[in-house]
Amino acid sequence: MELAQPGNLAWLLLLPVLYLLSRPPRPRRTRSTAHLVQWMQAQKRLRRRPVRFQTLRFLLLAAALLAIVFAHAALELPGKPGPTSLVVLADASASMSAGSEDRTTWDGLRREIGAVLAEVPEHIDVRIGLCADGVRVLRGSRRELLATLALVDPAGPGRVDMSAMAADLMDADTAVWTLTDGLGPTQPSEVGALTILGGDANNLGITAVDIEDGWPLPQVRLSVRVGNFGRTSATTEVRLEGGIETTAGQSIPLAPGEERRVEFAVVRSGGGRLTIRLVGTRDALSGDDRVEVELPPPPRPEIVVRGSGTASRALLAVAHALAAECGGRVVEDSEASEAGFLLLEGGVVAQVPRGVRMLSFGTALGEGLSPSPAAPRVVEWDRQQPITSDLDLSELRVTSAVSWPEDHGGVPLIHGADGPLALLFPGDESASVHLAFELEDSNFFKLAAFPQFVRRSFAQAYGRKAVPQIVSGALLDPSESRLIRQGPQVAERPLPQFAVLSTALAVPLLLLALLFLAIRTYV
Repeated sequence: MELAQPGNLAWLLLLPVLYLLSRPPRPRRTRSTAHLVQWMQAQKRLRRRPVRFQTLRFLLLAAALLAIVFAHAALELPGKPGPTSLVVLADASASMSAGSEDRTTWDGLRREIGAVLAEVPEHIDVRIGLCADGVRVLRGSRRELLATLALVDPAGPGRVDMSAMAADLMDADTAVWTLTDGLGPTQPSEVGALTILGGDANNLGITAVDIEDGWPLPQVRLSVRVGNFGRTSATTEVRLEGGIETTAGQSIPLAPGEERRVEFAVVRSGGGRLTIRLVGTRDALSGDDRVEVELPPPPRPEIVVRGSGTASRALLAVAHALAAECGGRVVEDSEASEAGFLLLEGGVVAQVPRGVRMLSFGTALGEGLSPSPAAPRVVEWDRQQPITSDLDLSELRVTSAVSWPEDHGGVPLIHGADGPLALLFPGDESASVHLAFELEDSNFFKLAAFPQFVRRSFAQAYGRKAVPQIVSGALLDPSESRLIRQGPQVAERPLPQFAVLSTALAVPLLLLALLFLAIRTYV
């Protein structure tokens, strides 16, 4: 036992005082008598005892005083050393949702935590850290912690280094308890208590999705990588639904540990949510069987054609084909409320139009510029720029072209002997492409490269592309899909003994003092 305030034991000096006060008083005077025998017989008949010192009554009074003084000195039973706080590191990554619908690894984790918190002393401070892509700390009473934990679902990659975190948090006053399935990039902690949950299971999952979107054109190419993370061969179907014209699907067999890519070329309809999922797959983890992608909707432009002559009919035909492909329409210049794309032939533009999406043929960029007298010769074209890459322009012949100022500020696409024959004026939201010759002054509209050039110029005219986005959290980290442990099994470690608080004896001592005084009244 220990005394928190030993100085209060000075009150024990009252014991001699109590002893003196407990002694019977001495007679004040003494008288001699010859009738002692008669006096004693009378006292006997009256049953009176002679006044003497009551030892038992004094001992009860002294015991009551001792109990009160020790209570005042804060006598207490000593506690036991140990941690006074508990930090629970719970693996909340996506692999913890593996298992059947009614019994997942995460359900087992919640049961383990609930059972332990019911036995941990109330004076122990408990915090729970949910570890996934980051750390979310839960605080509160035991009931609040368990209620919050029941509302949490594991999701995201396990990027938190739980082992390093446990080493940083653990000290003499803090116990750390790590609960994990031992899968994914995070290794089980080497310090503190450890509980391994779940077991090995076969699983198939989507591990990567690459998208090549031709926006504003409707063509979309997708490359989906699927992996078999089990120990047995399996066959699954990759199916695409939503946001495209028709549902697409491919069935692929996978050997154990094999990963394969499946290529899709689809056509965007209205854009929106495209779902990529595995069909006919029964495995332990459903979170990696489905990926959702937001496809940007097509621009559906109004295409305006300005030009005349035989060659312009080819330009008009290309415009109609482009409008049909993109869901737009070809309109007269007077009917266009807001031209999404302008096809222009001939004329003069005083300055390069900014913010206008257009493709012009033989349009002078400046006032009073006359056509070049000599027939320009095509020397080369930019084979890296998306508009002209992979196009064969070796057969292009031009009989007449306009001259552009040297400070035109554009990016040359087709180089002539006397200067550029095609210029690109790029921009963030819009761009324009200009050719120095009219269609009638060349054989360009007769070449197979002509419709592709117009189509690519239309795509380039929209400047910065609308980029498809994989829905946040829809694609798991590949390490979360591997539900088979590698290497030796890590042994679990129990929680340490927590600190036991000292027990104050003040109340029991005061009750004992009252008991002594009550007994004394009957003695």
